[in-house]
Amino acid sequence: GDIVVARHPEYHLIVKRVSQINGSQVYLTSDNHNVEVSSETRVVNGVSQVVTIQKTPLNTWLPKTNVIGVVKVY
Repeated sequence: GDIVVARHPEYHLIVKRVSQINGSQVYLTSDNHNVEVSSETRVVNGVSQVVTIQKTPLNTWLPKTNVIGVVKVY
């Protein structure tokens, strides 16, 4: 249940809650379980496009060695 800072290969530093520990792996989960959907307008080569963006919670297994430390004050 501790909140930790860890290195993620794609997202770099992440702050997550420890959900499970299995040997040399740790399963980190998001406290925010909401899926956010939004849209934005982007201009690509002079053409306006409306793009839908979906953000889902990141829950992931990582090696214990990727955990940098425990958050003391939250």
